[in-house]
Amino acid sequence: MDKNGPMIEPGLIRVFKIFTLMQIGLFVALVGLDIIWFNFFSPVIQARNVVSLVVWTLLFGYLSWPRLHKLLKRYYLPLALVVSSVFPMISNQPILKLTIQKNLPGIVISIWQLLPALFTPLVLIAWQYPFKVVVLFCIYTGIFDFYLLSVIAQSVYLPLWIMIGLISSRTISFGVVGYMISTLMANQRLQKQAIQQANMQLIKQAEALEHLTLTRERNRLARDLHDTLAHTLSGMAVNLEAIKIVVPADQAEVQKMLDHSLLAARKGLNDTRRALRDLRPTQLEDMGLYGALHRILETTAERGELRLILQLPDRIPTMLPDTEQAIYRIAQEALENIVRHANASKIQFKLEFPAEGGLLMEITDDGVGINPAAQVEQDHYGIRGMQERAVSIGAILQVFPSDSGGTIVSLRKEGHHDSRPYM
Repeated sequence: MDKNGPMIEPGLIRVFKIFTLMQIGLFVALVGLDIIWFNFFSPVIQARNVVSLVVWTLLFGYLSWPRLHKLLKRYYLPLALVVSSVFPMISNQPILKLTIQKNLPGIVISIWQLLPALFTPLVLIAWQYPFKVVVLFCIYTGIFDFYLLSVIAQSVYLPLWIMIGLISSRTISFGVVGYMISTLMANQRLQKQAIQQANMQLIKQAEALEHLTLTRERNRLARDLHDTLAHTLSGMAVNLEAIKIVVPADQAEVQKMLDHSLLAARKGLNDTRRALRDLRPTQLEDMGLYGALHRILETTAERGELRLILQLPDRIPTMLPDTEQAIYRIAQEALENIVRHANASKIQFKLEFPAEGGLLMEITDDGVGINPAAQVEQDHYGIRGMQERAVSIGAILQVFPSDSGGTIVSLRKEGHHDSRPYM
């Protein structure tokens, strides 16, 4: 169901419009015949043909105006079907009055001539709605016909069994046809649903294969970086340390150049190790976000001899892999900064999901607090990298001093549609 009400089956409106055009063509021909041959029909039939032409033209305009569907929503199609079902029966009343006074064959023809006019609404109803609606349509047409015949036949003798027989035979015909169409449509909907489920399975399998391929490629890159760049930078740092020892202390300029080179080599090595850590498979892939956060928090607290205060929900909603990855990496970087720089004794970790797709993660320590100058040199604490990860998932990262001392790392994201229902 969309915002305009239940989804209309594809092609139904087009068939409905073709039917109304055929009705318009029929009554245009009848009105034209009456004009060419003056008074070809009786005045009652003339009026009936003109009114029918107007009604079917209006109905075609109704079906051709998409804005009405937005305005009427779920009532749009039922209203058109009611008009196309009720009007032919009412407009047939003048002919029925004329034929019922003549002979029985005329009565049969009058009742069964409604078959083409009512058959199309029957097909459309069976096409769009379940069989119980078709049953209601059959009952309605039978009762309405019986009522009209009863009113018209008050002054003329018409056996009850004839009325019931004529109406019942047509009603049964409607029911059989409606049942077949409803059954076919129900089977088609089931097949469509099965195809959609199969497509979803294929999508999941494709995602799993893509994830496996990316993991293998990341492992290969990690091995290459470790075996080449990391070893090279590590060896360079060792050589620079050795050269620094050999160079006399009075050569200040050379010592300064060595210090700069050694600092660059160490920074490059640290960046390489961080890249290796990002490339290698994480606990997130093995344990899920909930288990991975638990593990890294407990490991960090144990390694830094910190007291851990946890505020985690009982369940974490399933999110897109990029969102889970960003949450885990930001938490990992913030915890690493606490162990290295904060000189803290306590970590408080809070994770909440205040709205569908939204999240709030806060990591608070009671350490020395972040140096305001570090906000300028954000790479020193990896803050810029954390902010880039936050931006990639539509979130905001803030790092600021807490009121009681220490630092708060806050990741906040408003409600978004990438979140899926709770598992």
